[in-house]
Amino acid sequence: MWMFKRTTSYFFAAIDHILKLFGFSKSAFAITGKVADDDVHRRDEQKIMEFGTWSPMFTVLATLALFNLLGLIAVVKTMLPLMMLV
Repeated sequence: MWMFKRTTSYFFAAIDHILKLFGFSKSAFAITGKVADDDVHRRDEQKIMEFGTWSPMFTVLATLALFNLLGLIAVVKTMLPLMMLV
């Protein structure tokens, strides 16, 4: 998991730095309320999780996790017949 976090954070830090150099990125931090409207309040009362807006970081992290899973499946698939011979 730490490798996914490090890969993603370095990737997005590099992109953010490049965008700041060219003047395209204007980062801002705004404090928002936890409950914005009745629909969000209803989901909060029902304990339904909402992850908010789409983030490219989730896409990169999910892609790396899927590649890791596919690699594990491929290794297990190739090693299983060899283990049966022993």
